[in-house]
Amino acid sequence: MRSREDGIDAAPRSGMIRLPVAEQWDVARIRNESGERLKIGSIVIRCYEFDRMLAFWREALHYVTTEPADGGWVILRDPQGRAPNLSLDQSPERRSGKRSRLHLDLYTNDQEGEVERLVKIGATRYP
Repeated sequence: MRSREDGIDAAPRSGMIRLPVAEQWDVARIRNESGERLKIGSIVIRCYEFDRMLAFWREALHYVTTEPADGGWVILRDPQGRAPNLSLDQSPERRSGKRSRLHLDLYTNDQEGEVERLVKIGATRYP
């Protein structure tokens, strides 16, 4: 998803949609044809090291793939169906900055234990 001054572009695998800037809309009021609220279906991370990212996020979140990875694309899902999907989309180029294109705020009751577990499977501590 790329922010723009006049809106937000969302590029799912099936096509492109354009949404107004979030400040202009009450997202809780956006509903689909059946009257359900709009919700996050998948958080998409573009990544250069696809296989490494896939292994990391599967282990970190204990998610499973919906289908085998295909052509640098995979959707990981929460086995209990309680959290949004996490999708990985392989990028042909390394990112060109100090920070990631996306970060996730992860919540836990055991911060110290989870940090240690994630570092053991490949995470890097960030100051």
